[in-house]
Amino acid sequence: MKHEWMIDVLSDLQNFAKQHDLDRLAEHIEDTLLVAASELAAQRQGSAQGADEISDRRTTGTIYQR
Repeated sequence: MKHEWMIDVLSDLQNFAKQHDLDRLAEHIEDTLLVAASELAAQRQGSAQGADEISDRRTTGTIYQR
């Protein structure tokens, strides 16, 4: 929840782009909003699964996608 402010900022930027006929930029920001929402959701779900797995990855240096 601590990073949810990013969604608000991206939405504001997208609205500004739309209001100023910056259509391609607005589309790219939409893509960025989807990525941000997805990553935040994954982060929340990962936190719910426990901190041990995250701690293990930090100490071993292992980076992978679930």
